[in-house]
Amino acid sequence: MSSQKRKKFSNFISNPTLTLGGTPQTYYVNKPFIFTPLISGNNGSGIKYSVTGLPQGAVLNQTTGALSGIVTEAGEYDVTLEAVQSGTTVSQQYALVFCNDLTLKVQSAEGYVDVPFTLNPITFYTGREKLVFSATNLPPGLSLNSSTGSITGNPTTEGYWVVNFSVTDGVVTKNANFRIDISYGVALSGTPTPAYIGEYYQFVPIISGINPKSAGTQTTLLSGSIPPGCELVSRNGSITGVPTTIGSYSYELQITDGYSTNKTLFEVTVEQQFALEGFISIGVCGVPYTFTLKTIGAGNSTPSFKIVKGTLPYGLVFDPTSGVISGVPYQNGIYTFTVIASLGNKVSAYDYQLQITLPVNNQNYNANTALFIAYLKDYMHRVSNSQYFVPTVSDHTNYLQLTQANQCLRQATFCMLTHFTEDVKEFLTETLSDQTNLAYFTPEIVKAVLTSNLEPRPKLITMWNGIYNAFLPNGSPILKSRMLVSGATHSMIAYLKSIQSTTPSSSKGG
Repeated sequence: MSSQKRKKFSNFISNPTLTLGGTPQTYYVNKPFIFTPLISGNNGSGIKYSVTGLPQGAVLNQTTGALSGIVTEAGEYDVTLEAVQSGTTVSQQYALVFCNDLTLKVQSAEGYVDVPFTLNPITFYTGREKLVFSATNLPPGLSLNSSTGSITGNPTTEGYWVVNFSVTDGVVTKNANFRIDISYGVALSGTPTPAYIGEYYQFVPIISGINPKSAGTQTTLLSGSIPPGCELVSRNGSITGVPTTIGSYSYELQITDGYSTNKTLFEVTVEQQFALEGFISIGVCGVPYTFTLKTIGAGNSTPSFKIVKGTLPYGLVFDPTSGVISGVPYQNGIYTFTVIASLGNKVSAYDYQLQITLPVNNQNYNANTALFIAYLKDYMHRVSNSQYFVPTVSDHTNYLQLTQANQCLRQATFCMLTHFTEDVKEFLTETLSDQTNLAYFTPEIVKAVLTSNLEPRPKLITMWNGIYNAFLPNGSPILKSRMLVSGATHSMIAYLKSIQSTTPSSSKGG
């Protein structure tokens, strides 16, 4: 039991010449005790004592006032002692505290060299707030915790030691002698780390307690199984390999050094490594695109995503919560971007390459129409934001703006000539009502195409590209040659006029 503060009581005195005093000490259960109060003011005549609140097993000497006996139950008892002399009565309250006796029991123990050792003594608490332990002649490598009495450590030397052990509560001290034998005893220990599917794994247990006379160790698998794809190295009990199956694998190994044998149970867990899958589907210009980035090893949890490098194709957006890439791509090419997926403290990064292809002729009728309209709108928007149609390279802002516009124009040109539809004609007809919108798109050529009622032809595409490349060499917004552009434009118009009366069915292959 825990100790309690001694209660203070005031005594009742009807005659101030007679007083009771004294302070009881702490007593132990099941052991004889005696407490005799101090009395002053005694006039020599006889004093008679009485008491209330005595614990079972305690008695009062009515002549001397002494309290004595053998109490069997621990606790704190409030006792009132009364003394009467010549008609004078005085009383005093006392607190009698009975604690369990301090006992100590330590058994002899055995340990092994280099193997963790623990020995705990058996004590019965007395009710004192603190016990203090001490020991002498411990084996090398072992130490004592003076607060708990635990002897722990890794023995370093073979032999036996008789340990002198003691414990005190400040009132009573108990001693015990016991023996600790330390010998060589080979053993395996350690905790396997998690293994992952498809990744090389190795766990090497710790071998301790090898007898110096041993020629080596040998381990065998007694029970259980190690992960498929791994193998046991018999000389040291390690497992190595590339796990192939998810699961938890418990196995018991036995090790011997020729002088001693020991068994140890291990468990290794094979998991799926958290990682981003590298596959991403190909997109087509003008065709709605949706793809969800996938991870492995996330279980039922949902990771978060973030693009940390590179950009997506124009027209696509990325949702970092779901990992979904969606939209309508308007620019062909191969786009490289890096994504990081996070799940708790697990992180995986992957460099993706998303390919956006152009539609194949007549394979996607609506895709070409949508692309041309989108590119043409974007081109006009970018050109309208540029202060000069032919800026210098030093004028970086306008140069960049027009360069991006020219890329859109190149795509629009391809789409228009690859598949010219009624939707595109309608859009161009409305746009041509405002000549400024197509001031840099050679409206004469567009008019000629609108009135020609022709299907795309290789020669038409070649002539158009000639105009485009002359005006925008290598994608640069710098004017190469106005005369070259003018000549190519007139040739294009002349060609279109010459075949205006040709029907689509008779003009294929022109």
